[in-house]
Amino acid sequence: MFKLSRTEIKNLATDATTYSRGLSYYKEGRVKSFKADALEGLYSFDVQGNQVYNVTIRDRKDGSIDHNCNCPASIKSKGACKHVVAALVYLMKRQERMRLKNELTAEDLRAYKVIEYFNDVNDINLKASIFHVTPEFVIDKMLKTDEDRAIMILHAGDDKLYKLQSLKKFISDYLTGENILLGRDFKFVAGESEFDRSSKKIIDIIASLYDIQNISDSKMFVKAQMFMTQRIFQRILENMNDMDFTLKLYGHTYEKVRYIKGNPHIKYDLDAYDDAIVLNVHGKDPIIPITNNGELLFCNGNLYRPKPDFIKNFLPLFLTFADKKGEIVFRNDLMNSFLTNVLPHLHDTMDIEIPESIRSRYIEPELNYAIYLDKYEKAVKLELRFIYGSYEFNCFEEPKTDPYVILRKKGEEDEFMQTIENMGFEPHSGFYLLKNDELIFDFLQEGIESIRDKCKIYYSKTFNKIDIKKSSAFSVGLSVKGNLDLLEMNLSYGDITSDELKELLRSYRLKKKYYRLKDGSFLDLSNREIAEISELLDNLDVSIRTMEPDRITLKRNSAFYLNEVLKDQNIVVKKDEGFENLINNIINYSDGDYKLPTGINGDPRPYQVTGYRWLRSLADNYLGGILADDMGLGKTLQSIMYINSLITEKKAVGMFMIVCPTSLIYNWMDEFENFAPKLKCVVVTGMPEEREKAIKSGKAQVIITSYPLIRRDIELYKNINFDTVFIDEAQNIKNAASQNAQSVKQLRCAHRFALTGTPIENSLSELWSIFDFVMPGYLMSHSKFVDTYEKYIVSANKDQEIADQAMKNLGKRIHPFIMRRMKKEVLTELPDKVEEKKLCELSDDQKKVYLAYMSDLKNEINANVKENGFEKSRLKILAALTRLRQICCHPATFIDNYKGDSGKLDMLMELLPDCISNG
Repeated sequence: MFKLSRTEIKNLATDATTYSRGLSYYKEGRVKSFKADALEGLYSFDVQGNQVYNVTIRDRKDGSIDHNCNCPASIKSKGACKHVVAALVYLMKRQERMRLKNELTAEDLRAYKVIEYFNDVNDINLKASIFHVTPEFVIDKMLKTDEDRAIMILHAGDDKLYKLQSLKKFISDYLTGENILLGRDFKFVAGESEFDRSSKKIIDIIASLYDIQNISDSKMFVKAQMFMTQRIFQRILENMNDMDFTLKLYGHTYEKVRYIKGNPHIKYDLDAYDDAIVLNVHGKDPIIPITNNGELLFCNGNLYRPKPDFIKNFLPLFLTFADKKGEIVFRNDLMNSFLTNVLPHLHDTMDIEIPESIRSRYIEPELNYAIYLDKYEKAVKLELRFIYGSYEFNCFEEPKTDPYVILRKKGEEDEFMQTIENMGFEPHSGFYLLKNDELIFDFLQEGIESIRDKCKIYYSKTFNKIDIKKSSAFSVGLSVKGNLDLLEMNLSYGDITSDELKELLRSYRLKKKYYRLKDGSFLDLSNREIAEISELLDNLDVSIRTMEPDRITLKRNSAFYLNEVLKDQNIVVKKDEGFENLINNIINYSDGDYKLPTGINGDPRPYQVTGYRWLRSLADNYLGGILADDMGLGKTLQSIMYINSLITEKKAVGMFMIVCPTSLIYNWMDEFENFAPKLKCVVVTGMPEEREKAIKSGKAQVIITSYPLIRRDIELYKNINFDTVFIDEAQNIKNAASQNAQSVKQLRCAHRFALTGTPIENSLSELWSIFDFVMPGYLMSHSKFVDTYEKYIVSANKDQEIADQAMKNLGKRIHPFIMRRMKKEVLTELPDKVEEKKLCELSDDQKKVYLAYMSDLKNEINANVKENGFEKSRLKILAALTRLRQICCHPATFIDNYKGDSGKLDMLMELLPDCISNG
């Protein structure tokens, strides 16, 4: 194997920069994999660059090295690229480790480490060159229009700068990663060399403009020159970062110029004569405008971008100074105008030496402000007056102060006027107007307070009527509409009319901060009462857009929810007698005058009587519900009591229907025969023609059918008006999109009830679907139910406080319409549980089987224990005991052809009749 050295690797590298970058790649751990074929003298590497490149190195028989890399640089250059250098250094280090291990003593190893340290120091000093660009700007005439251009020429290099002969090619090579050659000492190697930070910013801007030129085919780049608009010129200047540059301005050359954001220091001399005032620039250096808008000025050897207030005051002057006269003369009447209107502005932003003869005419009192507010139709009128000592005048007028001149603080005046205009006021004829309602509201709420400490404010009587009214308490009236399934809610809010109240609520829904009343005043919509009413109406699914202004009509099922929610809010509630009775009926259903129906066999338990009365109370008040008692507590019996009572009391308005799973159809029929044998019940089953005949017979009081059949027969039921429909095992409609759910919801009936032991199995949407059957629309649309409740309650990232509040609100809504009792709650009403142990003797056939199996299992276990030990035989023993227990119950549990009897089963059959008769 060839022996590598640093010197040899340096000689193989394309240049010193490539060698330096290759060393860096090695030290950064970019050599990712290494494979060697010693017999062939072939070594393969994966080196991480912009992507993973494959490097191969071959040891030739003559001692030379072949290398190859699939990177772009290797294709262009014969020398080793940085990836090959990194691989060679890796190989060299590997050779050194092997040699150290086999040859050097401990003492030699210490000496080697010292030499290696200084080799690394030398490598660190091999850095890539840092290059710079220096702009040269050429401006032949003032930049006035978009057609005028400034020219930029770039010089680039490290120690020595070269003029770029083709700026376009330079940028193209830079963007495509080509090496850039300008002179003998300038070689910018892509990926190896770097431009300093400021230079890179300039190049990147030019590069972006280069791309635009390629798209638009403009003539921005011509050989060494780049032609720039004023905007592009200023953009490049903004990125100079204290960089010196050359400026050729109007035929003169200035070196080491810098771009400064700020005002140049300009001093003016003011000379006063009997008939004239002369203003001239103090000093020899001229002020040279670059742009006609004053945004660029050349002064004192630098390029300035002044602040806006300086530009505004200097703008009328610099064009005059640009013609090199350097002075402006104000004669006769212009003298007073200059002293009154011009000098105060210049005094604010520039250094002006004012002669004593002029200064004696000036008075310089403090500036104060006065504001007069009035109503102007629906707008706000504002008059701003400036106060200088004893002089007070409108901000849009000139003061009469002869023979004196007030040295006005124009900058402060303009700043305060801008404050007024920033609040939305627009100049009118000698005053300001604020027309937009939202801006007027903001001005009343915050604007006046924000300027109160800066000025005196005076209000007219008409303006005082444009106030923000204090919030009032809402008043809600609730009444029941006779025997209809309707509830009426009336809203009032202070002295606001019903029409305005509706618009007020619409404004709140649109997230406005205010509502403007007809009298011009405002109502702040951020108060709690409006939010509560809006939320209440939203939860009741009331459309403010379509609701009547003076009343809201709801279904009766909203009564309890309204009653509960309004208890906790700062709202005056007025309830009529009908509403009070409705709430009382819902809450105190057990006090209702509902006698136990005649014709019921058996003795219902007290909790079953309570359930029956609950069903009757809901139905009498046009409501539905979910009977969700625990399994085995008699939901079927309570339903039969309800049906029987309405039929015997002759209050039924149609047939009754039971919809249940197929497996429970005949169970329901049996229950009716056991508890209410006099009721005429029909089970709808069989072929289609049989089912149609049963449905249309007209003889049945109760129709019992299944979920699969209701789907098929729904067209036969569409013209039948039922009194009440019960759906058993209501979780069968938990999917609102299922055919089960869609079919039962099409049934026409006066009352609806659901029976289920599991109203919620997986999600709250299941509860919504069941409620959508028993009281359609009560829990709003499904999407709104999810947005209002479900997404807060079941979200994985939920805020617990919000989730608890959503759960509480949902509880208020559904509580009276779900009855759920668990066995432990009604234990006192259930019969006592009696336990008695009965000893059963095995039958003769059982004994024979038991003894035969026991003998075989015993022999099998003994052999297993002997071979494997007791611990490893535990499962075998457990299996044997299980088999013997099965025989004790009944051998037929695992012996297919067993024809004998079982002592345990025989005793069960003897006891069963007594158990049934005892309930």
